[in-house]
Amino acid sequence: MNTLCMLTNEAICERIGHARDRVIYVAPGLWLDAAKALVNFVRNNGPGKLAILLDDPPHICRLGYGEIEAVEILLENGLEVRKCTGLRAGIFIADEEAWFFSPTPLLVEEGADKKKEFAPNAVIIDVEHANKLVSSLSPKLAITSRRTGVADRWRATRSSSTSSPTQLLLRA
Repeated sequence: MNTLCMLTNEAICERIGHARDRVIYVAPGLWLDAAKALVNFVRNNGPGKLAILLDDPPHICRLGYGEIEAVEILLENGLEVRKCTGLRAGIFIADEEAWFFSPTPLLVEEGADKKKEFAPNAVIIDVEHANKLVSSLSPKLAITSRRTGVADRWRATRSSSTSSPTQLLLRA
C-alpha cells in the first residue's frame, strides 16, 4: 500500500459510494458531486453513520474550496453539518479506510481532479489515528474502529440527539 496518494474529488465520491458503515468528511468545503454522494450514502445507510465538518460555507467558497450549492443540498436533505472556522486540512474516513489530505483551492491552482500526472495531496492513515484527529476538532464526531468493538459509541451519541430535520451549521 502506498502511503502518499492523490485523493481526488472523484475518488472521494467513489469511496462514499462503496461505504456501508460510516463516512466522516472533514474539510474546508466540498463539491456538488461529493454532496450528492453523501446524500445518497444517508439514503442507503441511515443518518447515524455520517459526520460532516466544514469551514464557514460562504467564506470557503470565495476562497475556492467548494460550492455553496453543495452545502445547501446537504442542509435541504436534512444532513447535519458542523462548522469549524479556519479549517484548511481534510480528514476523510470511509468504513475502515482513512486519509489526511490537503484540498487545493481552485483559486490557487487547478484541482487534483484535473491533473494528469501524479500529484500527491493525501496520506493514508490508520482509522484510529484519523478518529483522534477528528476528535481534536469536534469530540462529538469522534468514532472508533469496528475492529475495537466500540464503534457504536459514536452512533449512539449521534442517534440520541434531538434535532430538527434540517440543521443549520453548528459550531464544533
